[in-house]
Amino acid sequence: MIRPLFGPILFVILGIALGVGLDQVRHTVAPPEDIDMENVRRQRMLRYSDRIEVLSVGNSHSLAVDMKAMDVSGFHMWMRGQDLFEVESILSDLLPRLPKLDAVFFTVSFSSFHRDNGACTDAERGMVRSLFYASSPHLGMIGFDPINYFKGLMTHGLVTADHWQPVLRGLVRRMQGQEKPKRQYLDMMTADGQLSVGGSGDQPPRSHSWLVQEAATRTLPLHQRLQDNMLENNPNLESDAVACMERIIALLDQYHVRAIFFTPPYYPAYTQGVEPETREAMQAHMTRFVDEFGIEYHDFSRDPELTGDPANFVDSGHMSSLGAKRFSANRLKPLLQVQQ
Repeated sequence: MIRPLFGPILFVILGIALGVGLDQVRHTVAPPEDIDMENVRRQRMLRYSDRIEVLSVGNSHSLAVDMKAMDVSGFHMWMRGQDLFEVESILSDLLPRLPKLDAVFFTVSFSSFHRDNGACTDAERGMVRSLFYASSPHLGMIGFDPINYFKGLMTHGLVTADHWQPVLRGLVRRMQGQEKPKRQYLDMMTADGQLSVGGSGDQPPRSHSWLVQEAATRTLPLHQRLQDNMLENNPNLESDAVACMERIIALLDQYHVRAIFFTPPYYPAYTQGVEPETREAMQAHMTRFVDEFGIEYHDFSRDPELTGDPANFVDSGHMSSLGAKRFSANRLKPLLQVQQ
């Protein structure tokens, strides 16, 4: 009696185990909300591609860019923790698709030449490159990075929230008479693709003491830990990143797009806490690019009018929505108005 049922029961058990396993992989490799949000953002960008005049790329320090404050038709295509190699991949894909693009605001952080997500094995941030592949599988592999690439493709093809999951959960909801839940995480993204990091638009004003403590106990240790991890796994990271930036400069020049490279304002506790060697290396590379390639670069990291007010920051390394409005209206907008 039991024998005929053994096969079907085993099949169901294995199916459940596979589903649970895939769900665990989905959450450990890359959060499905992040993947979904990046897919939606790309769709929005392509929908308005014939109107976009200004693009913002780099990493989460691009929170300093406010398109509305500059009164431009722009779009944001940065991701948290993004490195130069990923930006190169994005620009190679987007530049041919944006016929009216005039300028790119390119955020250059102190650690931009010491970041390679493909070499990151940190427990907290080691999934960033896999997330990049999962949300942008059409861009292909960056260099020789098969493990992260496989993880990203697996996440995108098997376990993202737009494949098998809605079928199962939709069936359960219908059986229970529940409505389809709203994708509330999309509220973290504005119509022009700007993201919210740490609720930057909703947080109460920060105090000086809070920002100093945050820099010392969270942001600076995290960034140094990630840099040490990446350099250990890729000793040639800095030279690789410099070569990548040279290719990016050539790519932007090829499409006759004005590139405005800039380092945004940081709270003084962050700037002072960054390893001098890291900060000086970035500044030396950017100075060479200015002299050798004639690029446009502006360093606002110590801007006294902006760095002295805690209200301009959501944490020591990121500007608040108020700070972004002030910075974009008073520093970035005048740059756009200068004829090149």
